[in-house]
Amino acid sequence: MAVMKTPIRVRYAETDAAGVVYHTNHLIYFETGRDDIFREIGFPVYNRLRIAEIRCRYLQSLVYDQEVVVETHISNIGRSSFWINNRIVPKEGGEAFTEGVVVFVYVGESLASQEIPHDLKEGLERFLGPTISAFC
Repeated sequence: MAVMKTPIRVRYAETDAAGVVYHTNHLIYFETGRDDIFREIGFPVYNRLRIAEIRCRYLQSLVYDQEVVVETHISNIGRSSFWINNRIVPKEGGEAFTEGVVVFVYVGESLASQEIPHDLKEGLERFLGPTISAFC
C-alpha cells in the first residue's frame, strides 16, 4: 500500500488563543494530503468531486510550530465514490494527533453521481489501503 506523506509545520495563524490548532484546520491539513495524491496521479483539479461525508477524531492537541506528517491513502473505491483516509502524526513518529475519513462522490456536469472514470480509478488504486479502523 502506498501512503502519501505530506510534511506540515503548524503556523501561528492556525492556532487559537491557547496556542492549540483550531479544530477546522485539521481538515485543511487533510486537504493538503489529498491534493498531493491527486497531483501524483495526474488529477490536480477535482471540480468533479463532491464531499459526501467527513469523519474526524481528535486524539491529541497540535500546537504552534509542531512538525507533523499527514499520512493519506485511499480505501473503499466504489462505482461512484471512494474514501480518503488521513492520519496526522508527529514527524518523528508516534501516536496520531488526528484520524479522519473523507468520502468523495464523482459527479457529472448535472452534479448527479457518475461512475468514476477508469484512469482516475487506476490512479486511486495506487494508494489503496485499509479503512482506518475507527471508521469501519
